[in-house]
Amino acid sequence: MNFLYTISSNIKLTDIFQITFLATCFYIVHFYYKHFTRPNPLPGPIPIPLIGTFEVFKSNLDIDDYLYKLSKIYGQNGIFELTMIGIRQIIITRAEYADSFMYPPTSSSDQNKHTKHMMKTDNRGLLKFFDLENKGIVFNVNYKHWKFNRQMISRPIRTACYSEETSKLINHLFEEMMNYWIKLKKHDEDVTILDATNWINRFFNDFTSVLITGKRSFAIEAHYHKVKRNSMTKEMSEAENFAECIVHFASDCQMIYIPKILKHFPIIKGRVEKMKYYCDTAYKILEEKIRKRRKEIEKIINCSNFDSKKLGSDFLTSMIIANTQYETCPQINVDPSLLRPMTDEEIRGVTYDSYLATDTVCKDNHYDNEYFMFCNILYFTTSKC
Repeated sequence: MNFLYTISSNIKLTDIFQITFLATCFYIVHFYYKHFTRPNPLPGPIPIPLIGTFEVFKSNLDIDDYLYKLSKIYGQNGIFELTMIGIRQIIITRAEYADSFMYPPTSSSDQNKHTKHMMKTDNRGLLKFFDLENKGIVFNVNYKHWKFNRQMISRPIRTACYSEETSKLINHLFEEMMNYWIKLKKHDEDVTILDATNWINRFFNDFTSVLITGKRSFAIEAHYHKVKRNSMTKEMSEAENFAECIVHFASDCQMIYIPKILKHFPIIKGRVEKMKYYCDTAYKILEEKIRKRRKEIEKIINCSNFDSKKLGSDFLTSMIIANTQYETCPQINVDPSLLRPMTDEEIRGVTYDSYLATDTVCKDNHYDNEYFMFCNILYFTTSKC
């Protein structure tokens, strides 16, 4: 103790600054040495030590527009890299490169190719804090869960490709949205200004809701009444609230990559708490829908004249009856530990990812980027059909 006391008493403030300065210099040199000697280097911006890029701290960062600008500079070959919060991220800008990531293997000969897939999300950020690390597909870092969820979600996507009802639904929703636009035009005005991104977000929200649950969420109608400042029903208010939660979470989702140690910093704390609120609110709405559908399914199953056709073929029903005696299409090549009915939280994770996809054009002010996203969607919905 006397020895430690002697050392601490002899340390001066200048010594602390010198040690800190030397440690910082060593970290910077080590950081750039690791960067320039990294395996399989790809084109991309030179990162800043620890944080990677200052863009991640912008409160209203348009991540799509930011990645689009980088792709114009570094992504001529369809792939480039970006360091965010000290984590190396590989960005794919061509839909055909993502083909093997989106669809499960169709034959045993394809198994090795897919089992070598690496997770695209590093778990050094706040994934656990937002309950995303083992849920869904987009942020899932657990390979077994990711593979199982991917199989679950790829089937309804393929079914939608072959179905004429999908085209009819898109036409119906777009016509409904256009009618609301016409109603917004005042008689004494020649032009009506619309926020297209908000309307398109509601359009895809309604479309996704039908694919997942088989029922409309009426997000388009709810947004119309919000713009007109009319009173809304409970269902409409919930639909608008849910759509807003998706928009706000997606607009600041780079916060999930913030290191845990920075979560309570003054500038960051408020943004993290705000994202947590929107995330939890969306979770509650989704889990309520899942519980309601479970009760409907149980009622059908317990009926005396049970018919499996009454269960429906929507995505939500497929997940609820997965790995049960009522499942019509069993999973293949799944880890034995996952051969059990999915929990509400697991189902919620997959459905949440599906709705996040509806926000690809939200907060995006670059029409070329919207076109790029649209082309990616077209590729996946046509190339497999």
